[in-house]
Amino acid sequence: MGENDYSWRRRGHGLRPPSDTDVTYRREAARQVLRALEDGADPKRFAVIEEAARMWGGIFRDIRHQRSPDWFLTSAMVSIPTPIAAQKIARDFDRLASATRKRSSDETGTLLRSLGGTYLPARLERYLACSRAENPIPWAIEGSWLYLLRSNEEWGVLNLGTISGLMETALQEMDEINPELAPYGITAAWLVRDDDTAYEIASRTLEHAYIQPDFYEFDHWSEIASMKDGITEHLQNAGQLVGRPQSLSPSWPMNHPTRPAPHAIVPDRTEEDVVDVPGVIAP
Repeated sequence: MGENDYSWRRRGHGLRPPSDTDVTYRREAARQVLRALEDGADPKRFAVIEEAARMWGGIFRDIRHQRSPDWFLTSAMVSIPTPIAAQKIARDFDRLASATRKRSSDETGTLLRSLGGTYLPARLERYLACSRAENPIPWAIEGSWLYLLRSNEEWGVLNLGTISGLMETALQEMDEINPELAPYGITAAWLVRDDDTAYEIASRTLEHAYIQPDFYEFDHWSEIASMKDGITEHLQNAGQLVGRPQSLSPSWPMNHPTRPAPHAIVPDRTEEDVVDVPGVIAP
């Protein structure tokens, strides 16, 4: 993965790359989804679309819950959807898989037209550009980050912090400060508009678990999930979450004069990644 391949150190949760086989399957599934979004409902391809939709629905669900070993890496490759956006995308992939399984051309066509008008194509195009074997674009995204880090070597403690720049820098710093606890993993991370405001919101949300500045305790995995959901809800209510991706075509030459910077994310006031489709009921 080029300049973003941190092979010089062990990788913690969220940054463990998937196998080459998994990447190959994901890339093919992304291509099949993009083809369906362009061509529309083709009954001859429903089985392929269903399989691709199920795969990517699961990937976005893992991003939403921030639970898979590669969740942050993959999230960055699809432009860091907010947890709320990732949940919507996963739900609509489920709808697409259900429609193609039922061989419903009308429902499939409606869903594909709706998804084609969202930011999903840009996200999948970025994934293909970041994961290609030759000349991939950097997957890391610069911005204002709020994060929760955890070491597998120290149960029950979460580190809350912020950084302006690359999220991976925060991990590197924690690994260097506490080498005996390395590698730290990304338990949660949010791309936000203002890191000071986001930190204040998060610290208030976690005040019941306070140990000392920047450190909070937990006893069970369910507590971590509640912490993340609470922070997400309060950040969303405060308009702090950043979600709109910048369009990026993997077919553009790397030196194209009008190609947007690969790290750039365009902030948006509302989450518009996936819209609800009238008359379509989630399975």
